Amino acid sequence: NIDVNIDYNKFYQEQNSAGNFNQLDQQGNLTGNIGVYNNHLPQNFFNLSERFDYGNQLSNHLKWILGIQFSQTQVDNNLKYYNGYSNNYTLDTALSKHYAYTENYGSGYTSFAYTISDKWQMNIGGRIETTQYNTQEKNTGISKDSNYVNFFPSFGLSYAANAKNNFGFSFTRKIMRPSIELLFPGRTYYNPTFFAQNNPFLQPQLYNNAEFTYVYNNLFSIVASYSHIQNAYSNFIVPAVQTNQN
Repeated sequence: NIDVNIDYNKFYQEQNSAGNFNQLDQQGNLTGNIGVYNNHLPQNFFNLSERFDYGNQLSNHLKWILGIQFSQTQVDNNLKYYNGYSNNYTLDTALSKHYAYTENYGSGYTSFAYTISDKWQMNIGGRIETTQYNTQEKNTGISKDSNYVNFFPSFGLSYAANAKNNFGFSFTRKIMRPSIELLFPGRTYYNPTFFAQNNPFLQPQLYNNAEFTYVYNNLFSIVASYSHIQNAYSNFIVPAVQTNQN
């Protein structure tokens, strides 16, 4: 069998937010207004991806799959933050960002599914991926180019001892790329002193996972697994000082 898949995605959306920075006393009562803001945060996204799969039942016991995949992504977000008083807004050049991101991705993969006997089945495969991306903040001239090639093997073995007892072992190496939102460098303010900011220079997470599974009567299962993650990232809340303000 032959399977061809082409995906085309393009969208543009406006994100505008306006509000007040209010001053509160220690009891949380409103004592005054210290400014207003008006933020213009558009998102411009494009992606074209293509995949071609070829599958062949080589024998009653062996099935083979061969495939290639390509993807091209472009993001351009010109984020503008405005501060003001009495609706007299001025551009905040320190916060405003013009973020551009391009990514070219390609992979080739193959896998074999082999029925050894009525009780034993095995799967083995491999995938090679190459990725090139450039991320930059045009206002400050900060940019980063990243090129990497990774190999992802996979192996699985299952044994059906009888109708009620099934055992399995698998090993896989996977990749999790940071989403476009995580690479988005703009700030989101929740109040005058608390904001969220992402990291446009994150590298992908690489997973090595080994897993043993026991299933009884197709109702109960026990799973023991071990995973190792490279380039792991997470969210943190940290203190920051900006213009002598905490």
